[in-house]
Amino acid sequence: MQQPDIRLVYDLEIAVNRTILGIKAPGQPPEHVVIEAPLDPDTAAEIDQRLGGGRELCGYNNSGFDSYILNAALNGAEPVYLHQLSQDIITTKAPAWQVASSYGVDRCNFNELDLMHYTPRGRLKDYEGRLGLAIVDLPFDPHQPITDAQLPEVIRYLEHDLVATETLRHAVEGDVQARLVLEHMFDLPGLTKKTAANVAATIIVTEYLRANPEVELADIKAAAQRMRNCAFTFFVPDWVRSGIQGTQAERIADAIDGTEFTVVDGVRQPLSRPWPELIRLSEEDGLEAAFGLGGVHTKDSACRFSGVSYDVASLYPHIIMHPDCTPTHLEEAQFHAIYGRLIERRLQAKKAGDKATSNALKLVLNSAFGAYNFGFSLLYSPDAFLAITVSGQLCLLALAERARLTQPLESHAHV
Repeated sequence: MQQPDIRLVYDLEIAVNRTILGIKAPGQPPEHVVIEAPLDPDTAAEIDQRLGGGRELCGYNNSGFDSYILNAALNGAEPVYLHQLSQDIITTKAPAWQVASSYGVDRCNFNELDLMHYTPRGRLKDYEGRLGLAIVDLPFDPHQPITDAQLPEVIRYLEHDLVATETLRHAVEGDVQARLVLEHMFDLPGLTKKTAANVAATIIVTEYLRANPEVELADIKAAAQRMRNCAFTFFVPDWVRSGIQGTQAERIADAIDGTEFTVVDGVRQPLSRPWPELIRLSEEDGLEAAFGLGGVHTKDSACRFSGVSYDVASLYPHIIMHPDCTPTHLEEAQFHAIYGRLIERRLQAKKAGDKATSNALKLVLNSAFGAYNFGFSLLYSPDAFLAITVSGQLCLLALAERARLTQPLESHAHV
């Protein structure tokens, strides 16, 4: 094997009879080890030395999959065991750590970075085309043995995924650096290991606890966990009502006020009554918009548009600073004070030309909203999440209507 490098990417291909470990260092050709029997101690030690030593070991969903398989392999598990563990992690609804724990397996102790924490789509294949790479499908049935004849093709596939992982790692370097800036800024090591939403939640809750020493982290965790099974009645916030009077958005607000919501195990259940889905924005040109529980999007077909365009900058961060948009289990004034300081600190950095600090704080401000809708986040609050998304939609719809009415018919404003 090659000599250790400061950064490596790795991946695994797993079948009933063979597990193949692939490794790639920057600027070096891929390497691989075919595991057909329990690793002997010398080979396991060599792999451990190659991957360890504090260097960054990068993968895609490795923290939720590969790391457990690799650790089991390094501890002498045979291929059939690795295959069964991998299939249980894939097919069981429980978290990967819980499944692996039932096998007595933990993650590796390497310094791992998971690219899935930096990318929202959830599959490496979703990014290969964007990265200018060919999209290659799995060339074998993972439930069947890999034959000797198939092995070269499987290795080529593995090498392709290693190159894709390395390319994606390069593409997210800015986000990695932003998290490193935040680690130093808030004295919070380990932020590079978290999703953007969890980075934001960790920073905000840490600041909240520092400002409220009488509050325990365990209390916030328990309160957020209780929100995974809750019921609430939704009402459009008063501050939104005051801004949409006399518009179509006000009529929508009247139609959805009082809707009852139930959340079970972090999953929002069907509505107690139907909500408007398709909104007619303009009778003159038939412009429509989809309205629901998330964002609002116009339904017009692709065209060359000439007219008025409005960019509502930092919409959700500004909405978060309004009443009824704070996680239910946190005190609103304290939360707004912390979030407001983050906004001000970012504006100061931007004015001073400190791009690194500005971008790092932008990540926190924009990602805090995502934490509202992640069932295992310290900021999880499905009622506040809904208040933010619906408030944003109603305000945008009111803006679009007023902009259209103040412009000539041939120059409509699109949302």
